[in-house]
Amino acid sequence: MFKNILLTLSLTSFSTTTVSSLVEKNNVSEKEKLINFLRNDIEKKKVFLGNENYIKFDNKVFTNKNLLNEYLLSNSYIKSEFTFSNPNKIIKDYENMILDKNRIYSLDMDKYTKVYRDAFGNIAKTSKNALDTYTNAGLVKQKYSYDEVQWFDTPEEAKINQKDKMEIRSSLYYIHNNKYYNAFNITDINNLLGDFKKGYFVNKEKNIEGNRLLKPIKEYGDKKDIFDKMIRELKSNFLDSYFYKSSKVEYINKLKIKSKDENQFRVLFPGENEDIFMYGNEAELTFANKYSTYQEMLNDFRDRSKWMRHQEWGIVNCIYYLQRWMDLINPKTGKKERARIGLFPKWVRNNEARIDNYVYWDNTKSTLINYYDERKQNSITTINLNAPRYSLKETLVTERESVYNSWFLEYFAKNITNFGVEENTRINYKDILKEKFIKNIDGSVYKDLLYDVNNAKGHPYSLIKSYYDWLPIKQRILQSPKVINGKTMYQLKPDFYVEKKQLDTYLPLQGKFSTVLKFFYGSTSDISSEDGKLLSDTYEEAMERKFINSKLTLKKKYIAFNVFGESVESGESQEEAIRKLQNSILLNSKMVHKDEYNTWNWNLKKSYDSIISDGRYIVYKVFLKNSNDYIYFPSQERALKAVLSNSISNGSLNEFSTKKYMYTYIDSINKFEYSLIFYDNDIQSAINKILDKRNLN
Repeated sequence: MFKNILLTLSLTSFSTTTVSSLVEKNNVSEKEKLINFLRNDIEKKKVFLGNENYIKFDNKVFTNKNLLNEYLLSNSYIKSEFTFSNPNKIIKDYENMILDKNRIYSLDMDKYTKVYRDAFGNIAKTSKNALDTYTNAGLVKQKYSYDEVQWFDTPEEAKINQKDKMEIRSSLYYIHNNKYYNAFNITDINNLLGDFKKGYFVNKEKNIEGNRLLKPIKEYGDKKDIFDKMIRELKSNFLDSYFYKSSKVEYINKLKIKSKDENQFRVLFPGENEDIFMYGNEAELTFANKYSTYQEMLNDFRDRSKWMRHQEWGIVNCIYYLQRWMDLINPKTGKKERARIGLFPKWVRNNEARIDNYVYWDNTKSTLINYYDERKQNSITTINLNAPRYSLKETLVTERESVYNSWFLEYFAKNITNFGVEENTRINYKDILKEKFIKNIDGSVYKDLLYDVNNAKGHPYSLIKSYYDWLPIKQRILQSPKVINGKTMYQLKPDFYVEKKQLDTYLPLQGKFSTVLKFFYGSTSDISSEDGKLLSDTYEEAMERKFINSKLTLKKKYIAFNVFGESVESGESQEEAIRKLQNSILLNSKMVHKDEYNTWNWNLKKSYDSIISDGRYIVYKVFLKNSNDYIYFPSQERALKAVLSNSISNGSLNEFSTKKYMYTYIDSINKFEYSLIFYDNDIQSAINKILDKRNLN
């Protein structure tokens, strides 16, 4: 046992036995002698533990800011509040990050109303207001035609077309669901694509870190296909490198100790009874300091130069034990404390304690944490490892793979299939021809369309892949021009020649989507006839139709254009044309708090993206007594900082430093030992604690 011999032959005029018996008989003079002895002994044997900083707040003392923060949060000095207001849009004081409380809107849906995004990205009150920005009566044009295929601005143009340009022509068509689609007509092509399945085309030229790949990843498929393919493609990249950049291992060093034979292991924390571990019992130490390996931890603990040799006497014999001080985590309080550790040998005369008389093993608790990216701000996975790990390199393949599976789920949603503001944008074949793809946030994945090539057997094929497959074929065709009737033509099929402009708009599909040659009477080769009524299987049949069509009368139609110059729909009247166009538009909308809504000046344009109530958020509020009001912050950290700053300025929070001492009182006769902490050399308080412990006050 650690010994501060209370009564020694040289220091006092009474023995331990005498003090014990006299005090128990309430001998006041002997109690005074004990007090005097303690005063001298404490002065000599007190252990200075260092300066300790304190924070005094609300008549309570805190040893560090973390404890103070916990107190502030648990005692409602800071309150959280849910809101639909985006905190980043309502900051009124950027220096202190104070929010405008008047624009923090509640979650009461009865107080919300819907608004819409117009064609120019501004807010519209109603869906009609929004739709009206896409087209209006001024954008509707009257068109004229004899064949109801080609439409012209004036009756004269329609008549010229009928007289001079109408002839027997031919073109290629895809037949799908009993409808005919001209393989060179963009409108027909887009209508056909409307029946295709949503898909994705991967053209990933960089790895997860952003470094260029030697061989780009090219895949296509539906959402499930891309998930299955990309989780395989990115696995080695993640496990080999990105795992180490986006993860970390946190650990708490723990050492288990078990004595051999009849040796003892003892641990004493300030103000507590000593824990004694006899032979067969296991002790566990949790170190406050960090060791990077088990060997480093073990070597430090077993370092003989850090242990002091002490002597303990029994009735006749003595033993020699080893003692040292270490910063440990007290298992009862969870706090870092300076503890005393003792190694005691078997009680045999002059027996020596030896560090090797104990068995040691690593019981360090390790946690593997993975984050979405290298900034390590948003954690995705936390795994409590079942064996000590000190670094990421020590983690097992199975552990890294488990992390990868969770990480990829997040990456798939936030990156691969995240198209941001383009989420609802539809694919237009005109954009495919320009390679103007709808891309995800990092540009590595394109929106694609998939089509059946083998009557629902096997996997569907990619529209974008079909386009890329077509490019080298097109180049070979362009190398062999042929002049026919004064025009430069190119052989697309053995019995079919086209102009270059037709090659430039051609839709090349594969498998069961093979084109058929059709003849018709018209003024252009890209005639549209979904029902097939204008189409003939032979030239002769088309000639018969020509005779019938020569007696056609002039027709009038209205074609609506949107604000981007695209003709979208047609109708029998101006109103019908607008209605058809507007029915094809998918509007974006949001629910907006009525208080925000009422602040808007509808005579001025306001960006749809500037809407404050655009999601679900948490803000934090602090009550200030001097203003008798709450102030709001976007984060808990900012709110805590405000509480502390305000408390310092008004004097309700004070920081101070004190000297910390430890003294151990031992009564060897009664086998009683008591360690205590006292501050600023207040020896009297230490004496009072000992007297209270011995029931002598």
